[in-house]
Amino acid sequence: MIEWQMPPDGGMYKLVGTRKVPNDISLIVLIDDDKEDTLHRREYSWRNVPNLHNEGLKQYLLSMSDGIERGFYDIALIDEELGELPEDWEKENFYVVREVKKP
Repeated sequence: MIEWQMPPDGGMYKLVGTRKVPNDISLIVLIDDDKEDTLHRREYSWRNVPNLHNEGLKQYLLSMSDGIERGFYDIALIDEELGELPEDWEKENFYVVREVKKP
């Protein structure tokens, strides 16, 4: 059984988790934007990572290829470990953060 692992921090980038999609893996990444003092959430296609124009992000993601392909960072594993959110999670004042101010 695979256990979820915390991906390493790449400085300006943070792989938050992965999600299996048909014929690919979706990579959920936070990107530090110094200009706006915020973190932006982006999702990238694993099969398109070799074609990324941002060389730093490309190398960061490729450095974790084994863990990404083996599913170490799959967000489904977090649900297994911590339990899924209740169906009425939105009514219980939970929310999804798209951008957050840096500390």
